[in-house]
Amino acid sequence: MKTKFSTVIMPVLLMVLALTSAFGTANSSKEQADFVTQPFELHSELAIPCVMKNQSCSVTVSGTFCRVSQNPANPRLWEKDEDGNCTIALYRP
Repeated sequence: MKTKFSTVIMPVLLMVLALTSAFGTANSSKEQADFVTQPFELHSELAIPCVMKNQSCSVTVSGTFCRVSQNPANPRLWEKDEDGNCTIALYRP
């Protein structure tokens, strides 16, 4: 029984573990793509304080804030909350 376990069952278990790890890694990159959101630039002096920008930003904290044209000198970009206010910080994807 011990030789059957080590020669047949153990390699099958290792193969199943490798396959589940491979599919788990592929799914994690798809989940991260779901967190990319539409950014808004905050303009408190305008009638419409949140101006939509055509840029990719993420709610996932990466350490670098998402900015207009990704230039550090430009204003930060935000996501709207439930009330429509630009209050949720966005990060570079």
